[in-house]
Amino acid sequence: EAVRYVVQVGAFAKYAEAQWVLAQLQYCYAGAYIEARQGPTGRYYRVRLGPFATEAHAAQVAHTLTGDGHAIFVDEIPALARPDPIPEARYAWREHQ
Repeated sequence: EAVRYVVQVGAFAKYAEAQWVLAQLQYCYAGAYIEARQGPTGRYYRVRLGPFATEAHAAQVAHTLTGDGHAIFVDEIPALARPDPIPEARYAWREHQ
């Protein structure tokens, strides 16, 4: 089965916290999104970037975010879950406008 890679920036019990992190990421990175999940203790919200076609590209973005002080990890997902990988150029650091 084909896979893609996403970078998880955080998981939060409160949607407002996830929205705050998402807003910070969207200012600098394209493709950030929130994914709601049901866990053993209730609903939580994951803030993620991607998908990336290669693990190396996802790891490069994760490394940059770790330097920004985020607790990051790269996750492998089925390609059909988010089928259109974002080109590497879209994840270059954006200039502040």
